[in-house]
Amino acid sequence: MKKLLTNYFQNNFDLSSEKTLSLVSSFQPQMVEHGDYFLKEGEISNTICFISEGVMRTHKFNEEGNDVTQFFFKENQFLTDLESYRTSKPSKQYIQAITDCRLLIIKKQKANNLPGWEKIFQKLVQQTLLRKISNQRALRNLSAKKKYEQFLDTDSDILQRVPLKYIASYFGIAPQSLSRIRRST
Repeated sequence: MKKLLTNYFQNNFDLSSEKTLSLVSSFQPQMVEHGDYFLKEGEISNTICFISEGVMRTHKFNEEGNDVTQFFFKENQFLTDLESYRTSKPSKQYIQAITDCRLLIIKKQKANNLPGWEKIFQKLVQQTLLRKISNQRALRNLSAKKKYEQFLDTDSDILQRVPLKYIASYFGIAPQSLSRIRRST
């Protein structure tokens, strides 16, 4: 499990082998089963996870009580509720495993004691935010069919592993509409 994280740091950061090994050894394995929550609304996020296997999603409930998927995260990606993590205020969202997930986690207190962690953390945040902005822009400006086609191009592996209701929610359409789009594509 830690090999994937090691490769991630080696490919994305200019770190010595010793620094990479020290960094990776600070992460601890954790399993989150399908349907279980890594973080719930109202809890304070004090952990960052690296997904070594599985798919997770962030979601909220809107005013009508509907479950709205905000984003998907999969292997080789980091995840936390950034606002809660930074401010130590209660989370306004949920982070849920939608497949069985193998994670490597690091607690905020431990991470903050690692030399150079702030610089690494800033780059992780930047990568994640750029990906989110790009995806949200596409979701806002494309038709439902185009959203689905783009999702097929970028995240077809997620489509095969998660319930369609979450993908429909992410697109902002009804599951029946997504089924019609899938049949016509």
